[in-house]
Order: sequence, then structure tokens, then C-alpha cells
Amino acid sequence: MKYNGSMSENQENQGTLHSYEIAGAEGYLASHPHLANPEVMEPVKGWLNRVLALVPPNGRVLELGSALGRDADYIESHGYSVERTDAAQTFVDYMQKQGHSARLLDLVHDELGGPYDMVFANAVLLHLTGEETEVALHKVRNSLSKGGVLAFSVKPGDGEEWTEAKMGEARYYNYWTAEGLSAQLTKANYQVLELFEGRSQPDNTQRLFVMATPCVPSRR
Repeated sequence: MKYNGSMSENQENQGTLHSYEIAGAEGYLASHPHLANPEVMEPVKGWLNRVLALVPPNGRVLELGSALGRDADYIESHGYSVERTDAAQTFVDYMQKQGHSARLLDLVHDELGGPYDMVFANAVLLHLTGEETEVALHKVRNSLSKGGVLAFSVKPGDGEEWTEAKMGEARYYNYWTAEGLSAQLTKANYQVLELFEGRSQPDNTQRLFVMATPCVPSRR
């Protein structure tokens, strides 16, 4: 692990963001060349299309961790306007240079605003600890409109680790089982609409894909 900054608090979140800043958006793209290939979207299009079917045509969409903007481009191609955000300044700068409006937003530390009809976070919550995930789910729930949808993906597995794979800079990963993730969502007062394991990229990288909506409070 190469990150040697202050690790006493929120080390997983801050250490991972530090690595993204060091690598930069161009470095991230160089280490993930498949992202430049439009076919990379093929494995997740079915999931995304089902998610978008739940969003009204004029709905507000917040994307967390937009990175290079690939998923936002696809969502916008269906007529939606996406509020692009990222917790790493390097990605915000990259999207702005591409002519997109984008802002810095840290899911763990910042307020999300809203209400949004959909909050989308592809391969973002996998960098959060269990405690941070609980905080994030609470924030998202409070930012969604009535009937709003949270769609996100994480890596399947068990446990947690730091790895320098692909980028050469340390990133934190928290792995989830389908049962554990479903229990976490139920605890956070969500109704799980869809949760399945599938490919996220042509190279057979696996993800757990989730669609969930806040539970309607029971009337007394």
C-alpha cells in the first residue's frame, strides 16, 4: 500500500481518493483502456434500461462517482439530464474539459441535495467501509423523491482489502455477498427491487447490481 498520508480517520475513503488524484483521469483511462470501447456498456445495458424505465422523462438524476462520464453519456442518450459529480477533483476537471457540467461531491462527507428521482452510483460504494455504506445509504434515502430509485453496483465476495491492481496505486475494496447487501439495504429502510450478480465489462468482471427504493413509512 503506497498511501502514506493521514490515515487515522476515514482512511479507506481518503486513501482511495488520494490514489485517484495521483493517477489522474488520464492515468486512470490508461490503466483501464477498455473504458474507451463503447462495447464496455453492453453487459450492463439491460440493467440500466430497467432502471431508467422507473425514472420519469423529466426526472432529476444524480450520478455519484461519474469518473470519465461513460455511464452519464449513456443515460443522457435516453433523454435524461444527469448531474455529474465525483469526489476526485481529477475526474471533475476531466469532465469539464469534455464540455460537461460537473461538480465535486463526496458521498461520505457532503450533503447530496435533492430531491432526485434517481441516484446512480456504479462501482462507487465498493470503496466504502460498512459504516460508510450505512451513512451513504441514509444520505441517499433522504435525497430521493417519493418513488425515487437508488441504482448501484459493488464487487461480490467476502471481506475487504487494499490493492494496487490495474492502477499501481492503492485502492480500498469492500466486498459484499448478495445476502449481506440485501440485509444492509433492509436495515437502511429500503425495498430491494432487484439484486443480481452479473458481468460489468466484456472481460467478465463481476458485480452485484442493485435497484432499490426507500420504504414508504407505515401509517399509525
